[in-house]
Amino acid sequence: MQELVLLAVRRLTEMALITRTLLDRDRPGLTVMVSIDPPVPVNGDWSCTYRIEGMGIEECANGVDALQALLLAVESTRRLIDQSGRTLTWAIDGQPAADIGDPGIPKQVPTIVDRAERARINGMIDDAVQRWLEARAGKSRTVGRDPDGDE
Repeated sequence: MQELVLLAVRRLTEMALITRTLLDRDRPGLTVMVSIDPPVPVNGDWSCTYRIEGMGIEECANGVDALQALLLAVESTRRLIDQSGRTLTWAIDGQPAADIGDPGIPKQVPTIVDRAERARINGMIDDAVQRWLEARAGKSRTVGRDPDGDE
C-alpha cells in the first residue's frame, strides 16, 4: 500500500512545479496533496493546471502571462480549500507546520482592485502583522521571568 502512495506522490511531483501536503483533522491518516504544474502557453495566453488530490479536483487557471496563470492557480486552490469546509493543515514530514486549519496558502489582494486601494489594503496587512509581531515579542520577553524580579 505504501508503495502505491509513494508512486502516486512521485507521479504528482514529477510534473508539478510546486506541491503542498495537507493533513485532514477529521480524517486522521488522510493527506491531501495540492500540486500546481508549470504554466504553459495556450492559444496566445497561459494555462496552469492545478490538482487537489484527496478532493478530486483538477482544473486549469488561465492568464495573460505565465505569472498571472500561476497566481490564479494558487488563489484557486486556496479558495477551493476554504470552501470545502474541511479542516486542512499544512504539513511537513507528516507533522503540522501551521496552526490547525491553516493550509499555509495566503489570500492575495486581487489585481482587479486599483493600485491605490491595493496599497491601502497591503498597508493594513503590514500594520496588523507588525502589531502581531510586537505582541509576540512582548510575550517572549516575559516567558521564564521570575514574577518577583529575582531572575
